[in-house]
Amino acid sequence: MRTLSLVIVCLLSLSSLYGQDLGEHQQIAKYLDSETILTGWLDISKVDADEVVEFFSSLNGAGPSSEEVMRIRALQDALVRLNVNRIYWIGDLSALAGGLESIVVPSDNPQAVSLILTALGGPANYQFVEDGDVTLGGSQRLIDALQDRNGEPTEQLLSGIRSCDGPHGIAVATPAYVMMTAMGFLKSMIDDENVGELASTAEAMSTIKWLTLSGDLPPSKVRLSIKTDSPEAANQLSSFWKNYTNKRLKEKSVALAADVDGASVVLASTSEQQSAQMLKAFQELGAYQGPSGAVNAMQQIGLALHNYHDSHHQHLPAQSLVDADGRRLLSWRVLILPYLGHGALYKQFHLDEPWDSPHNLKLAEAMPPVYRSAESQQVGPGKTRILAPMTKDSVFGRPGAPLQFRNIVDGLSNTIWFVQAAPEHAVVWTKPEDLLVDGADPVGSIVSGKSKGFWAGFVDGAVMFLSRENAADTINAMITFDGKDKIEDVLR
Repeated sequence: MRTLSLVIVCLLSLSSLYGQDLGEHQQIAKYLDSETILTGWLDISKVDADEVVEFFSSLNGAGPSSEEVMRIRALQDALVRLNVNRIYWIGDLSALAGGLESIVVPSDNPQAVSLILTALGGPANYQFVEDGDVTLGGSQRLIDALQDRNGEPTEQLLSGIRSCDGPHGIAVATPAYVMMTAMGFLKSMIDDENVGELASTAEAMSTIKWLTLSGDLPPSKVRLSIKTDSPEAANQLSSFWKNYTNKRLKEKSVALAADVDGASVVLASTSEQQSAQMLKAFQELGAYQGPSGAVNAMQQIGLALHNYHDSHHQHLPAQSLVDADGRRLLSWRVLILPYLGHGALYKQFHLDEPWDSPHNLKLAEAMPPVYRSAESQQVGPGKTRILAPMTKDSVFGRPGAPLQFRNIVDGLSNTIWFVQAAPEHAVVWTKPEDLLVDGADPVGSIVSGKSKGFWAGFVDGAVMFLSRENAADTINAMITFDGKDKIEDVLR
């Protein structure tokens, strides 16, 4: 792990990062815009690197090597000598799941800062360039995106930044499309006996304005704050959080107890011991996922396909974008980006070029979270297991013009339009490639031999787990959209 990555991973382990009044952050203002969701900062002059390493080593049972510790110290010492105070990182929606994005380092000597960061810190695909009185870091695509921004962030993000209190911080804005993504997870978090909470909690979530996390490093003091528009909404969210954590963590849930402060829900610690307990509880809560991650992601994709259909004269996207010569360029997964809250990413694609053109290939690294899987480490970066089953009679496989819902005569609730396939079938998400299905063994075409079945997204928006014990005729009937087959005894 490179040095800068290690420092920032420490912060991300706190669930993200930390802040102050906007005046102190004026040097980064021009790198923000309406698509900026996340802005965080680390005041390196107020970090005890040795104590941070010790804290996270005790928390995780393993720490960086002595060589990595030396690099951390060398990087911090070198930047402080150059009067660098803060390192900022800036990101859009994908950064909430994908981690470290663009960084901005204000200084009096950006050339020297660039040289130091290149020598001592940064992931392998990072480069550092000077831009006036700051150093920008990231891939070339991310640096270009920073320089193209108009300096007009949302008031939500600005208010979040101003509300932070501490030398280190993160502010996350919550525009409607971000909350739509968050609400996709809500149903799976509420048990059947508490289903009455769903509507009131969803309404309260819709009022969230921003989230902030601020504190010290090591975390002797941490404050996570969720700002809503009323005390009533804050109380509803606090009640939901209490029920959810009690159910999942039992007695350990006390580490994540939330208070209501006016219109805000607040989780806070006042010692390193409390912070460690809070982090461990979050880690355990995060590990409690079951199948809900895949289900919610697939539900969001289904909703995006419905919105695409409604916005394109009642037509679904084609399996791939093609040029005048019939050459397949980009996947349907790219075409629905605006309906997944990734309109800015969609606009960066050259739609007249193939997925592996020099320009478009760079964008594969910005894969949206909904296309990732829990086994992402098994499939490689930029690859997805979300694939359309391809036969001559499937929704995306039928040759000719894109379908309309009225063409799906077998019924929207009976027809599969995409699946989560086995890791070995994963493809680069932008590539116009999906999953060829063998009618003699459709389940074997989708999953590996050890799997009990697979998750399937149906055209009506439902997501269902289908057992590998289902008859081939049953699965084939669900993949076909106009076969008029009778579907019986579906095994889940």
